[in-house]
Amino acid sequence: MARWKAFWEVRRALKLYDRKAYVDAEAALGRALACRPDLPEADQYRGILALKQGRLEEALGHLRRAWEKEEDIPVAVALGAAELLTGRFDEARDHFEKAIAAFPVLYDLRFHVGLAWFRQKKRRRAVAEFHRMVQGDDEPLFTRLDRLRRVAAGGQP
Repeated sequence: MARWKAFWEVRRALKLYDRKAYVDAEAALGRALACRPDLPEADQYRGILALKQGRLEEALGHLRRAWEKEEDIPVAVALGAAELLTGRFDEARDHFEKAIAAFPVLYDLRFHVGLAWFRQKKRRRAVAEFHRMVQGDDEPLFTRLDRLRRVAAGGQP
C-alpha cells in the first residue's frame, strides 16, 4: 500500500510543479519519502525544486541522495547542473559525461561540460567541447543556440 501511496504523491507533486505550486509539491514529495524512503524520484524532484528556487546546497543534498539510490540519467544531469552552479566543476563534468556516455544523443550537455572548463579558465578545452557539441547535430548553429536559449529560459526545445 505504501508503494502506491508514494507513487501517487510523486504524481501529485509533478502536477503541482507544473502549476508552480512549489511548496505543495515539496510537501507531496515529503509524504512520498515518508512512505518509501528508498524512492529516488522523490529525492530527485525535491532536488530540482530546490535548484529552481535557488537553494543550491539543499538541491545538492537531495540530488546526491537520489544518485546514491539509483544512478539515472536525469539525476546525473540535474546533479551536474547543481554542481556547476555551486562551482564544483570537476564533479559537474563527471556527471554530465556519465549522462552523455549512457545516452549519446544528449550532445547539448557538451555545452555544460564546456562551460565548466570555461569557468575554470581552460578556454581551449571549453572551445573543444563547444565544437564537439556543434558536431553532434546537423542543425544550423544559430538555430541550435536559439533552442538552447529557450530551454535555458524554461521553455520548450
